[in-house]
Amino acid sequence: MDAFTNKVDAEGPIHLVSIPDGIEAGEDRSDLGKLTDAISRVMPGKLKEFINKMNKLEDDEITCVIADVNMGWAIDVAAELGIPGAAFWPASAFLLHLLFCTDKLIDDHIIDEYGTPINKEKMIQLSPNTPTMDPKNFLDEREIIAREEIKGKVEQLLGDESFKERTNKLKKLVTNSVKEGGSSDRIFKNFIKWIKP
Repeated sequence: MDAFTNKVDAEGPIHLVSIPDGIEAGEDRSDLGKLTDAISRVMPGKLKEFINKMNKLEDDEITCVIADVNMGWAIDVAAELGIPGAAFWPASAFLLHLLFCTDKLIDDHIIDEYGTPINKEKMIQLSPNTPTMDPKNFLDEREIIAREEIKGKVEQLLGDESFKERTNKLKKLVTNSVKEGGSSDRIFKNFIKWIKP
C-alpha cells in the first residue's frame, strides 16, 4: 500500500485500504502455505467488517470492490453485501512480456533453458519501462518443490469445496464476459473501434 500513497488522489473517488491478513507483525510471510491459509481464514471476515463499518460511518458508501483475481473471495464478500465487484490480474501484462522475452533471455545467456539465472549477481530488466528483477529471488534446482508436495497441495485445494465453488463462479463470470455481448466482448469491440482510423 505504501507504494501507492503518492499516486492516488486522497480527495478522489477511489480509496485504497488494507486489512489484516491473519499474519502478525514480525511473522514470516515467506511461507506461502501459511500465508494463504491465514488470508483465506481471516481476510473475508475482516473485509466484511470493514465494509459494514465504513458504510455506516461515511456519507460516501463503498459502491464497488475491485480485487486482484488471486483474492477472489473479496468479490464473494462484496456480492454477499449486495455490492458489485470486479476482478483484475495486475501481473498479466508483465508476465506476457516476460514470456515474449524468454528466448532472448536464453540467447543472451541471462537464464538457462530451465529458467535458472546464469549470473546471480546481475540485475535483469526486460525493457526500460519494466522493473528490475534480482536473480537471487529466482528459484534454482535446490529450491524446486518436490512432486509429492505439489500433489498434496493440489489435492488439498481440489478437496476444498469453497475453493471449488469460487472457481466455478469465476469460470462462469469469465465465460459470460467473453461471450457475444459480455462485458469483455463489448470492451474489446469498443477498443477496436477506437483504434481503427
